[in-house]
Amino acid sequence: MSSLPKRFWKKVTLKESEGLYGPALDNRPVKLTGGAILAVRSKILAQALVDEWNTIKEGEFISPDKIPLTRIAGSHIEQIIPHLSETKKTLFSFGLDDALSYPSKAQDESVAQKLYQWIRGMKSDLEPLQAKDLSPLEHKDSYKVALQCLIENLEPDQLVILRLLAPLMSSFWLSFALINNVILPEEGFLFAYADEYQQLRDWGHDEVFAKSLEHKKQEFFDIIRYWSLLHSDPVS
Repeated sequence: MSSLPKRFWKKVTLKESEGLYGPALDNRPVKLTGGAILAVRSKILAQALVDEWNTIKEGEFISPDKIPLTRIAGSHIEQIIPHLSETKKTLFSFGLDDALSYPSKAQDESVAQKLYQWIRGMKSDLEPLQAKDLSPLEHKDSYKVALQCLIENLEPDQLVILRLLAPLMSSFWLSFALINNVILPEEGFLFAYADEYQQLRDWGHDEVFAKSLEHKKQEFFDIIRYWSLLHSDPVS
């Protein structure tokens, strides 16, 4: 017997309050796990949230996989925004031990070159070292200072999406490149998981492994979609 709640509302509408928008179930705002109201700055994102809640049929269980944008918004509102200083520290840690510093033969070299060229174009001190083996790298102090400065000057929305993407990609730089449209989302995911796809090709199909990879891919594209919607109407 499922412990998940079922759809209890008749109608989902878009509700505005103090410049924020969110879905309303029978005119009542949606409350997140921690008690905050599900409301965002972007009206277009809010409409996508409304559509998401509308996809749940009457009497159907409300499972997290059916409301991915709501889950991401919950993390945004309740888990990341209230703890931005910790988020910055986490992103800095990823930048010090970034997957981009540990290249794989399975990765597309042209993508790596594009990433490094873009990073060099921002500031030479920001270029992360490349490891010759799996030993931990010790970056120069100039790199650490430049990285810290970059992260400190990011917008809250950027910090939110990077906090969601970096653990999934094992990389601050790859995540930062994605939200700056340096590489395409599909290109970025294939680059981050090149070894896993190579493993599937070399060892044959493993259903559990393939499903795990597909789950990560879905999570990744949900975050990318959330980012796109969040900035679709920034003036609203």
